[in-house]
Amino acid sequence: MAITVDTGSGQTASGSSLVPLAPIAGGYGYTVDDPGQSVLKNVVNALDQPNTLRFSVSAVNDVFKGSDAAPIAGQRVDGLSVLAQVTETWKVTDSVTGVVYYLPISAHMVIKVPVDANITGAALQALVARLAGSIDRGGTDMAETLTSLIHGVTHLDEYTTP
Repeated sequence: MAITVDTGSGQTASGSSLVPLAPIAGGYGYTVDDPGQSVLKNVVNALDQPNTLRFSVSAVNDVFKGSDAAPIAGQRVDGLSVLAQVTETWKVTDSVTGVVYYLPISAHMVIKVPVDANITGAALQALVARLAGSIDRGGTDMAETLTSLIHGVTHLDEYTTP
């Protein structure tokens, strides 16, 4: 029995590289475009598989709250929280029985940073790469690690070996 999954995003679920989902020109339209938040909806995809991209920015009163770091005298404590979210509807088709069903899938990332001139796009890009690398767990198969995580297994032996 073979199951095929269509992500509804114009990209297949079986891609083996970390190719960013970039809104194609004319493929997405704004459903929300407010100060601090934008939501783009795929307008060329099948109607039974809606997918959206959401981006938002909000103020954070004290980025040091709940962290081990403490501000020095006179240092700003305010910051920003940036959200990027992908919401998709995956269509699953069993190629043997013809049974079709849908799965709601979403993923998001939140980046919280202090307001500081030393924070750069390049530094944040490296942070996001480390975040993805934490799921990849240092070169193991990311799909294998995600499979373990969705089964509740958070401990892997390679973390205990220096």
